[in-house]
Amino acid sequence: MGDALEEQLAELEEMPPMEFTFPVEAGKIEEFADAIYSNHEIFRDEAAAAEEGYSSIPAPLTFVETYRFERSRHPSYEPDEFFDEQLALHGAQEYDIHRQPEAGDQLTAKRSLEETFTKEGSNGELIFGIFKTEYEDADGEPVVTTRKTRIITE
Repeated sequence: MGDALEEQLAELEEMPPMEFTFPVEAGKIEEFADAIYSNHEIFRDEAAAAEEGYSSIPAPLTFVETYRFERSRHPSYEPDEFFDEQLALHGAQEYDIHRQPEAGDQLTAKRSLEETFTKEGSNGELIFGIFKTEYEDADGEPVVTTRKTRIITE
């Protein structure tokens, strides 16, 4: 890895997190459930959700992936531009569910480039970027933490 690339990656890692709010709405939960072909009533009906112990309609576990719609309403984030989602390979994805998001939650998301590194691939150098997004509720309590790995070639 060249010194210029090493410096650029270090600068991207040092950038402050991108912050945005993320409303969890019952109608969007139902749309997401439809998109993943789930017909479970807890994603559509307050009474069914209450029977299962939820205080409101819960969101499917990967619902936070719809954050892209909220994020797109904000100025671009330089680490995302470098590891362009349209060009990068999707390397890995992790979810740490602290509690299931529910309709009515107003989440605050903090997205950052947590780590970068390079590896030699069969066709040249591969550059890895691990993005961390932390979702907290209005009380500042953690709800979901995600990590995504993107891979680009130099």
